[in-house]
Amino acid sequence: MTAEVLENALIEAIRDVGLEAGPFSEPISPNPNETKPRVQVGYRGIESVARDCSGARSEQVWRIDIRIAGPALRGAEGVYDCSERIRNRLEGYAFPGAPASLELEKEVPTDESDGIWRFDQHWKLKCILFHERQDPFFDRPLGA
Repeated sequence: MTAEVLENALIEAIRDVGLEAGPFSEPISPNPNETKPRVQVGYRGIESVARDCSGARSEQVWRIDIRIAGPALRGAEGVYDCSERIRNRLEGYAFPGAPASLELEKEVPTDESDGIWRFDQHWKLKCILFHERQDPFFDRPLGA
């Protein structure tokens, strides 16, 4: 799985709940005349959190940020409503090809400027990887 595949899968899942979504590479311009909220999805990176002593098993945490921006904070098309719709759709969601299901780390309001409210969700995807190792000396006796 790549960062781009992960972003695209999350964008499609968010679009399934009726929200306009795109990657962070398509910035949200502050337009106070905008009436509908928009969502951005961004891959934040991978963190290796544990590895066993053999090196054959490791744990990684993939981090993803979702930003919701809109002119209204409350109401049917407000930022709070959109945040709840995304949370309900993605919490525990394991899309095809994903090594694990998504977990919400935290939700935070970020700011309001030019009449646009911004609200961030930080998600993680914790997975366990198995690495195949080959010993080039497995068929040679010690001391040979």
